[in-house]
Amino acid sequence: MQDMIKRIVDMDKRARELTEEARSRRAGSTEAVARKKEEVRKNYIDLAQKRIEAIERSEMRDAQEYWEEIEAKHAGIADRLDLAYEENKDKWVSELVERVTKGDGLL
Repeated sequence: MQDMIKRIVDMDKRARELTEEARSRRAGSTEAVARKKEEVRKNYIDLAQKRIEAIERSEMRDAQEYWEEIEAKHAGIADRLDLAYEENKDKWVSELVERVTKGDGLL
C-alpha cells in the first residue's frame, strides 16, 4: 500500500512537472511569436519606407524633367517674342502713331 501511494505521488509530481514544462514552452512560444511578429512588422515598414523613397526620387526626377521642359518652352516663346519685338518695334510704333493721329483708333 505504501508503495502504491508513493507511485501515485510520484506520478502526480511528474504530471505537475510536465504541466509546468508545457506552460513554460507555451510562454516561450508566445514570446517567440511576438518577436517574430515585431520582426516581420519592422521588415515590412523598412521595405515600405524604401519603396516610398524610391517613388519619391522617381517623382522628383520626373517633376524636374517636366519643369525643365516647361522652362525651355517658355524660354523659346520669350526668345521669339523678343525677336519679333526687335524686328517689328519701329513698324509697330509707326503704325500706332499713324492710327492715333488719323483718329482710326487702335481697334
